Amino acid sequence: MSLRDAALILARRELFEDLDAALALVGAALGAPVEDSGPAWQADSAALDSGDQLDEQDWPVVGNDGWSDAELADDDEPDADGRGTGDGRGTGDGQGTGDGEGSGDGSGTGDGTDGKPARTPNPRPPGPGVIARVLDAEPEDAMPSGGHTPRSYTSVPLPIRLTQEADEERSAFRMRTLPLTLQSMIRVPLRGHELDIPAVVERLALAEPLTDVPVRIRLGQPAQVRVLCELGLRSGPYAEDTRILLRVLHRLCGAERIDLRWFEHSPALGCGSGPVWTWQRYETPGATEATVLVAQGVPDRRSDPDAVHEFAAGLAEHGAAVCAVLLGPGPRVPRFRRYPQLLVDD
Repeated sequence: MSLRDAALILARRELFEDLDAALALVGAALGAPVEDSGPAWQADSAALDSGDQLDEQDWPVVGNDGWSDAELADDDEPDADGRGTGDGRGTGDGQGTGDGEGSGDGSGTGDGTDGKPARTPNPRPPGPGVIARVLDAEPEDAMPSGGHTPRSYTSVPLPIRLTQEADEERSAFRMRTLPLTLQSMIRVPLRGHELDIPAVVERLALAEPLTDVPVRIRLGQPAQVRVLCELGLRSGPYAEDTRILLRVLHRLCGAERIDLRWFEHSPALGCGSGPVWTWQRYETPGATEATVLVAQGVPDRRSDPDAVHEFAAGLAEHGAAVCAVLLGPGPRVPRFRRYPQLLVDD
């Protein structure tokens, strides 16, 4: 029976003849209320019988070998039931064989060690009064390989491999809107025209009449997307964010339309997908191609955000479709650019 079924039975218990029948279906019974006597720690200790309290005699301490002190004391005395004692083994009708003589009714046997009978320790479970001790002994026995057993070791857990969902939750991007943001940034002019919604909203906000409908060149997805990524982003604090961005671009545009290249400082100095000595100067893309620049927003020895913006502005002046994504803390008030830019602050 599920929790939902049990809740329905209790909610509609008026349909049953009595409450006991409804409770029986959910495996419960209505019992008499129990009088609350208060917490157990408030009980008067003086009212308790002293004989009911636990002491050391009720729970004798058992040694590491399973024998109590009382059993060891009894072992030092000979048994009263005629068990054999001596240096040898006693069997049969009391005739002993060995170095000593055995006496008894034939039911006793000796182990040849001070005449004590062979007994098997009977370990007892420790009671409430027994305190377990951990002995830290140094190993002395050599291992078969010739070495010695280690004194101690430290267990180092293996690193947990984060899943793709966990990586996206830790990212600096807003994953819910990142695909739509990139789709609006990576667009190229196509044939035809479309309604210019921002111009229409601006006229309505200024209370101007719509004598004509504003239109603009229709924009759409490019045939190829050239992704120019800074080489320093392959490692460092923004490496995981870069991998997430490239993963979203592959899902959005398709792996067959992505052309990934790497650069340092500026793509104007050269870029490519192979070793550094094979990089070549970046050529102006065609009308159906878009360029996505992925760089670091903080200048260092391998990155220069100003050079990246200068390169993107040069492409925009030639009419090429270009956008920039900068990772890391940038200016609090971004400058106006002629191309879309996404500034991600961690």
